[in-house]
Amino acid sequence: MAEQAPYFLARARILSGGERAVLANLLSLEALTARLDEDTYFKVMERLYQGIAYDLLGEQENAIARYESVLAMKRWGSSHSSARRYLRNSYPAVE
Repeated sequence: MAEQAPYFLARARILSGGERAVLANLLSLEALTARLDEDTYFKVMERLYQGIAYDLLGEQENAIARYESVLAMKRWGSSHSSARRYLRNSYPAVE
């Protein structure tokens, strides 16, 4: 449950343009999930959303590192296809 709040706050803030706040939520989520050996949904998705936040901030190197780390993790839903898409075209990717 502790993983859900920062994740959903980050998703909401991505839509409203609060990229710095998004990163704060995601980094707190990353600290919570770091203790887990398995790649849970929230662990994978927080990395994907970190990449999106970094893209929105114009920090391309950080975004690429996050997307690549998603691809090294377990696939949850469209996590891998989204990461590959954002590696080809930064978020918001339009194909």
